[in-house]
Amino acid sequence: MRVDQDFMIRARGLGSRLGLGVFMVLAGGLSAACADPSGADEDEAGSEIGSEIGEDGSETDAGAEGETETGTDTGEPLPWPSVDLDALPYEQLSEYGFFVGETLRELEPAAGVFPYTVVSPLFSDFAGKARFLHLPEGAALHVDWEAASPGPGGEGELWEWPEGSVVIKNFYFDLDRSDPGKDENARLIETRLLVRFPEGWEVYTYVWDEGESDAVLTKYGQLIEVAFTDTEGVAATQEYKVPSLEQCGSCHARDNELYTLGPVSPQMNYLVERDGEMVNQMQWLADQGLFDEALPALDDYPTMVDPLGESGTLDERARSYLHANCSHCHRQDGGAGISGLRYPYWESASVHLGICKPPAAAGAASGGRPYDIVPGDPDQSIVVYRMESLDPMVKMPELPSRVLNPDGIALISEWITAMDPAGCD
Repeated sequence: MRVDQDFMIRARGLGSRLGLGVFMVLAGGLSAACADPSGADEDEAGSEIGSEIGEDGSETDAGAEGETETGTDTGEPLPWPSVDLDALPYEQLSEYGFFVGETLRELEPAAGVFPYTVVSPLFSDFAGKARFLHLPEGAALHVDWEAASPGPGGEGELWEWPEGSVVIKNFYFDLDRSDPGKDENARLIETRLLVRFPEGWEVYTYVWDEGESDAVLTKYGQLIEVAFTDTEGVAATQEYKVPSLEQCGSCHARDNELYTLGPVSPQMNYLVERDGEMVNQMQWLADQGLFDEALPALDDYPTMVDPLGESGTLDERARSYLHANCSHCHRQDGGAGISGLRYPYWESASVHLGICKPPAAAGAASGGRPYDIVPGDPDQSIVVYRMESLDPMVKMPELPSRVLNPDGIALISEWITAMDPAGCD
């Protein structure tokens, strides 16, 4: 079960605050949001709207419990959103029709909008996330199962999305970290959409208004001050960075083409709770008709693990963390490919993991340390030095990370300490 360094958010409290009539997940994630070229995304803060932790620590998602095809009160079929690609971007989030609750902030999904989680979330300065995906009515996803084992370049990692698909990620903050179970305890900040056009993906960001009645399109990013009560009951503030569209795209880009980061097979192929039962998340999506053919034996397909969970080896947990927080740039075709560091989960070459590898460029970002990773010595490893910094010229990940991720730093330090043999002599 994920446990945050500073606080935990209790799912039911968030559900009450946000009007969700479904169970929710405490997702402490380690995310490095499609942030600004200086940051991170996907959840070290904690919880995700619309889910709850099962007894074994697995995640369940919004809409999973008691989900139906009809409206809650009227019994009428829920509307299936129809996104007009030629009219995008809409100025307000409500225009997409993705959520049909009494108020938009309830995030009650319409027909054709499906909740999902990822096993290794990116750290987003302690923001929680509620994730959904939308497919056009009658459309389906395709996976090239002949390339089922991820390898160099990520063969078998990605899904083929039909035109008009939308990946939806809502960011929010717990406002009372001393009493996370009480009502009035969450604030929606932004919603990011990744939309599939015929020529590829486009990203749009919407910032929620103060009353959380709707979210408005922003192109240039914003700095938002979040006031909250810390774990000791003391008033505190945190500055949160909403990335610009250019910054958001920089994390999703490979060779100038945008890709999905969260909803990929190694992140989605794990157990979640649906209708009171533990099921494979990809199989559950297949049962909803989202794939164009039957899935293979998913137990044989690679999957990452929860970096802060109890399953998996230390190496698997550290590699899952590095994939979620670093591999969007640090891969052969990524923005930081020239560095020689490659952090997809399936990378096997020690030099590409940074072990006894001199930095591609010297300077302040190296902290005077000789190698990216020195086995047995995190204090002499550049990777840890950069994770411990908030200096824009040094820190990693680049985005958004305006606060440090102590759990991530501790995990990678433990991983390096355990490497044998020690040293680079």
